[in-house]
Amino acid sequence: MKIESVDHFTINVLDANESIRFYGEVLGLVRLPSVRMQDHDLYYFQLGEHSKLELIEYDHGGQQVACASDSRGMYRHIAFKVSNILQWEAHLRANRVRVTSGPAWVAALQSTHMLILDTNGVEIELIEK
Repeated sequence: MKIESVDHFTINVLDANESIRFYGEVLGLVRLPSVRMQDHDLYYFQLGEHSKLELIEYDHGGQQVACASDSRGMYRHIAFKVSNILQWEAHLRANRVRVTSGPAWVAALQSTHMLILDTNGVEIELIEK
């Protein structure tokens, strides 16, 4: 018995259209077919060969949660491996994406890291190895 892979990663979004634009147009992820459930819509993007990003927009309102990066007992971020992180930084800044840290070389990890926020305030790490 073993875990085979990550199937999907889910974000509850504030605004589906803004999130779809961010992940599709700004980050360049390939959009997959959407699914309508009873009280929410699921929007999918391909993440690598076997995994997906799932964006959920509920019909009803809900609370927006704000967590600090050093909060405990919570999800922190998703990390995407990229090449040419400096080009990514310029692209993201040109698209008014909030860069919260970096790019910075991390000697202990032998890679360059940058942190950004998506349109929902979800932290994303970009890593160039």
